[in-house]
Amino acid sequence: MTRWMNERLSRAQNLVYGEEVGIFLHEYWGPMVNYEFKDLKAGFPRAGRRMTYQDFS
Repeated sequence: MTRWMNERLSRAQNLVYGEEVGIFLHEYWGPMVNYEFKDLKAGFPRAGRRMTYQDFS
């Protein structure tokens, strides 16, 4: 997990978001993908229509 973070996140991103990303990867995403992060890519949400809270109700 830390290797993925060091390879994919810039130093600035790691300083700002590193702790939260680490918690997310370790506690939430990791168990779903058996801690295989090699295909995971960091980036921004895709352009286009975004789901809002009202769309789920």
